Amino acid sequence: MRDSGFSEETIVPISYDTRNWTNEVNRQAMVEILSGDSRPDALMLLDDFQLPGVISAFNALGLRTPGDILICVWHNSGAKDPDISCMVMEVDTDAIAYGLCAQLDHLLAGRGVPQQTLVRGHLRLVGNI
Repeated sequence: MRDSGFSEETIVPISYDTRNWTNEVNRQAMVEILSGDSRPDALMLLDDFQLPGVISAFNALGLRTPGDILICVWHNSGAKDPDISCMVMEVDTDAIAYGLCAQLDHLLAGRGVPQQTLVRGHLRLVGNI
């Protein structure tokens, strides 16, 4: 994202102790983040298991997506599409596995480190965006 022209101030990574992760912990963290003076314009969730806590926080605060905050979620669990309007990012896991096996074969054959393999993903819109 930084390569796309976003400044350091626009990208704010948020992390918390995942050893005690639950939907309620996620909801509490999101309520704290979204209640602040500088609420984000968008959220990028790197795991769709985070979504229930985020939706709960939105409901508690009366927020709407995409009206108040845009959500983009990495949809990697195989769960059904979210019940909210959001952007969904996906990659073809079969293509990733194939690419990794091809690279491993290359290394095992003694041909050195293979060139980078590009696996394309895609972005879908769910709901009314």
